[in-house]
Amino acid sequence: MRTQAGRIAFTLIVGFAFVVVNFTVSIAAQETVAPDTEPQAFSISPQPLSEALLKFAAQSGVEVQSDDRMTQDKTSPGAQGRYTAEDALKALLEGSGLDYRFTDTNAVTLVQASRQDVLPSSTAAAKTPHRRSRLPYGHPQIPRFP
Repeated sequence: MRTQAGRIAFTLIVGFAFVVVNFTVSIAAQETVAPDTEPQAFSISPQPLSEALLKFAAQSGVEVQSDDRMTQDKTSPGAQGRYTAEDALKALLEGSGLDYRFTDTNAVTLVQASRQDVLPSSTAAAKTPHRRSRLPYGHPQIPRFP
């Protein structure tokens, strides 16, 4: 009787430990991967985006993964000067309608940018929350006094 209770206790302890280890591993896998933040020199002239990304990979050591159709017929404004790898990639993708996700410290995958990311930065109204007026459209706002 005592050995059966010992086996059950041992099985429960091992099972609990297994659950805790799996939970810890799954949380660690969900953490955001951050690139190297050390600035370095980039010399990538304006050119077709696919070629600019190849030069970026060679100069930064960051592997870029994408579907060729995503970069087809798109141009990059280039990146000249000292940038972190992430800032250089942002500069290369500017205006392309593409975004990126770091999958490792030295690997990114290109994705379609969300609609909000595609809006020009000068469109401040699109980025700021609107304050609702209580008056119908077209009526002037009447100041309230205490």
